[in-house]
Amino acid sequence: MSRLGGSLQAQSRRGEGTTFTLTFPLAAPPRREPPRAAGAEHRTHRILIVDDQQDNLDALREVLELENQEVEAVRGGPEALALFGRGERFDLVLCDVGMPEMSGWQVAREIQRIAPGTPVWMLTGWANEIGESDPRLGYVRGVLAKPLDLERLRLLLHASSGASAMRPDVSAVH
Repeated sequence: MSRLGGSLQAQSRRGEGTTFTLTFPLAAPPRREPPRAAGAEHRTHRILIVDDQQDNLDALREVLELENQEVEAVRGGPEALALFGRGERFDLVLCDVGMPEMSGWQVAREIQRIAPGTPVWMLTGWANEIGESDPRLGYVRGVLAKPLDLERLRLLLHASSGASAMRPDVSAVH
């Protein structure tokens, strides 16, 4: 809870039971976007989301579709790899790290084997646990922390229309 800006408290009295108090942060007010340069291109990307949690898939799909992106969502590595195996390609893959059957790292490695150069970004609540020298980072463009910073996601999507826009930076890892 503290990583999300909230808190959890428990209070117990003998014979009266226990009270748990969960405090959640209010949603941050929307940030004002800087004015876009004249002629700035707003490209639609074909994006694959891989996450075993349906709520995460639904929320991220909705956000990306509001950004006018074309989204495919699957609940695990085998499903994602089946899409690539059928020849489907994506401009961007957003993949959860911790999933049953296959970890996100395994999915990223296999995607790079099937479709080298595909931009894969890992999503995890433990981004600060992944060191900058972690060899698994060779399979991905970067790591985005959960809860996802929507401004960082928008920058990733709108930086430019070319694949070079999706190059990682050190700050994307932590």
